[in-house]
Amino acid sequence: MDDYYYFTKPNVVEVNAALVGISKGGWESVPDQSDKSSNLALELMKKYNFDIIPIDSNEGTISNFYKTKNWGGFDDNEISEIDENCTIHFRTPIDHVISKMERLGVEYFLLSNSEDRIVGLITSSNLNCRDFGTLLFSHIIGFEMAMTQFIESEISEDEIESYAMGKKDLGKRIDDAKKANAELPTIQLLSLSDLIGLFEKSGCWRNLGFESKSKCHKMTQKVIELRNDVAHQGTGKTIINSKRSVPMLWETMRDLKKYTTDLERLTMGD
Repeated sequence: MDDYYYFTKPNVVEVNAALVGISKGGWESVPDQSDKSSNLALELMKKYNFDIIPIDSNEGTISNFYKTKNWGGFDDNEISEIDENCTIHFRTPIDHVISKMERLGVEYFLLSNSEDRIVGLITSSNLNCRDFGTLLFSHIIGFEMAMTQFIESEISEDEIESYAMGKKDLGKRIDDAKKANAELPTIQLLSLSDLIGLFEKSGCWRNLGFESKSKCHKMTQKVIELRNDVAHQGTGKTIINSKRSVPMLWETMRDLKKYTTDLERLTMGD
């Protein structure tokens, strides 16, 4: 791999399908025994809330699998054969995995190696893992940094402080920082929600091409909600949930990438 890759790689954290998914050595599977396998698979699905159960052949290879007829419903299952639409290479970057899930309207992929052997599995439920959350958090931090730098280039320090002092909790934070001799510009004391509030109130949303403040707010709220869920993983918060499906997650990821790039470009004056 070229040395310069490490200076230009797009993600601070690298996450692929294998890291998020589960390997063949650690999954629950059933033997290829016709009706007996179907009943056993259904028992495992109900017990562990699994939507996919691979079928192990006598040769140790995987060519088909059981899946629930309705995703998230464990009352009935059916056999599916493995084809190119339900497989993806185990080293595929996770954002490409999610993009393909969204495009095909699926919730899972069997993971294959370079010899086209099935070596693992990834489903939308696996996206709630800590490794993927860390990657998302790095994207959100990148967005926050880009917004901070853009605001600094467009709004004076006096205007920023006036906005901050008009908010009770934020004003107290600034006063406490001054008492502690923390020589920081006011903007560095603003949270992501504060930054977005200032960005929208000042009319900077126009620079990103939004037709209205409300449309900008709709995008930024999705980012804040994702940030909160990622930050509180392990305390009942999940990335994939009833309010955020795979397509909605992918839309937010696309927005983060696009508007981070746009803010950086605007700051540099391109």
